[in-house]
Amino acid sequence: MAKRSTGELRVHQNRDGTRTFSARVRVGGNRRHVPLGHERDGMTLLEAEKKLEDILARARLGTYRPPSDRRDHTRGEADVFVAAASRFLKAKAREGLKPASLGSLSWALNTHLIPFFGRDRVRGIDMDRVESYVDRQIARRDEINRLKAQNAYLEGPKGGAMRPMGSRSINTTLEILTQLFDWTAARGYGPDGPNPAAGVRLRAPARANFALELDELDDLIEAAGRQHSHVRSDRSVRLGQQATVLRTEGRAWKEIAAELGIAESTAICHHRCHKREEARSADEPAAIEALADRALLCTLAFSGARVTELCRLTVDQVDLGRQRLRIPDSKTPSGIREVHLSPRLVDELGTYLAARSENGGDALLFPSPTGRRRSKDTVNKRVVAPACEHANTRRASLSLPPLPRTTPHTLRRTYITLALEAGLPVPFVMAQVGHSDSRTTLQIYAKVLARRDRSEHGRAFDQLVGGTLPSPPNATILPHQVLPPDSRRVQ
Repeated sequence: MAKRSTGELRVHQNRDGTRTFSARVRVGGNRRHVPLGHERDGMTLLEAEKKLEDILARARLGTYRPPSDRRDHTRGEADVFVAAASRFLKAKAREGLKPASLGSLSWALNTHLIPFFGRDRVRGIDMDRVESYVDRQIARRDEINRLKAQNAYLEGPKGGAMRPMGSRSINTTLEILTQLFDWTAARGYGPDGPNPAAGVRLRAPARANFALELDELDDLIEAAGRQHSHVRSDRSVRLGQQATVLRTEGRAWKEIAAELGIAESTAICHHRCHKREEARSADEPAAIEALADRALLCTLAFSGARVTELCRLTVDQVDLGRQRLRIPDSKTPSGIREVHLSPRLVDELGTYLAARSENGGDALLFPSPTGRRRSKDTVNKRVVAPACEHANTRRASLSLPPLPRTTPHTLRRTYITLALEAGLPVPFVMAQVGHSDSRTTLQIYAKVLARRDRSEHGRAFDQLVGGTLPSPPNATILPHQVLPPDSRRVQ
């Protein structure tokens, strides 16, 4: 008679303070070591205990299969998730997926999906297993937020502090998981039945896609031009100074990070920022970088180019004489195009290029302060976001509402909106921004028509109720709300 299935939970304390959970179980008279998970992946003591109880319950029913027995011996490793994910990624690369899209795909697979589903058979993954993945991500997010409130952090796979995943990011990984299951099903070893990831999604609020009004756009551009936008917080400056002093003393980065209470990569970043500010000479003030920020924002808002396109743009691809810039590499084939420049944008770029010291043909048009190529994230973080902060400070002093949520893509939408509102033909606007599908342009055009008609609708409404409602006492109109004479309420 086989011995009764028993087991015990084991907790291993790691050097970084996190814990790894495993179980030692007796199944069918044999002892086995079963890994349960790591706190970095969201595993908790309570979840580990529940997982052990589930293993023992299935072992007593005779339905438990240890991880080492999960592979399909008739197919070898073909339908193990990690192998399927690797082939899926290679297939996408062969299809000509852009490097940025391949990077997002690799991030979802290698950082999130493979660590959870790695040794599972693809055919055996069901909706319950997918929902367990979502629960794991939510538990890890809660744990990261809890540690952040205590001035602590979980160390990520690359050594830095882990950031919590929002519902939108979790849904992105689920969409990639859905694509992978469809891809494996077409090859005969996908999950049994319907796609188990197709119906699993978290509720995430839809992002509002705003376009800036003219006064908001002017305030944003002027904010970037008046003051250099790469403003570091007092804490960042202090950490940079401390990291530099400790590094000068010959201390190792790991030791410096532990003393400052931050990640090693964060300590290195603060040190480099401090050294860069020290090295900046007095004869090259921040005004040059302010001109670069202003020119970059103007090009985003007055040409409709994608931020990634501008990050790769070189000086020889700009022809101010013929008022155009060439975009030889883009997100889509239709994005490879010539963009016509307005006279104001020609003036802005001319002023910026005249102030630069390096205008060689292959020099980047909008390099970072260190001369490297920017990314969409650094443009958003170090150019757009600080400019919004400065603009909102000024607008608050004038009792004006703050800017809506603004990103580089907001400025692209702003260009499309203003171009259509100015009466430019839809095909011309599509060619300017590199839209291959007219639906996106026409959706914005529908909003433009609504903007054109709103004043007429307001006048019609006021005329309808003009004789029925009393005038408000001591009515005043704010300066930014002044209306033309023909649009005031009819008495």
